Amino acid sequence: MTIVADKFSPNTTSDIAAGWWEPHLDPETPDELTVKWSIQTYSFLLALWRGEFIQEVEEIKEDLLKGLSMTSGLFVDDDISPCKPAWSEQVLSYTEIKEPKQLTKLGFENSGFKS
Repeated sequence: MTIVADKFSPNTTSDIAAGWWEPHLDPETPDELTVKWSIQTYSFLLALWRGEFIQEVEEIKEDLLKGLSMTSGLFVDDDISPCKPAWSEQVLSYTEIKEPKQLTKLGFENSGFKS
């Protein structure tokens, strides 16, 4: 493998850029493949975060762990149609907010969400 770049670490934007795991649907990719690949990626990141042995990255594991953290996030959408994602059972925590009052407690006072 040959890597061609103008600059290398630590002088790149990617040294401080953040990544976020969340399955994204591509209209050209079947949903089941998106879910499969997303769960594989999540499982890999979780195993790495837990310090499990992963042969493919063992040599660079310490560098990977420097920037890896598991954090929670909140996705808010005003579409109230029930649509629990297929990957929801595979992650450490998935919660559906059912009442607009719960959103108000999280700081979404003027969100325009309907019950």
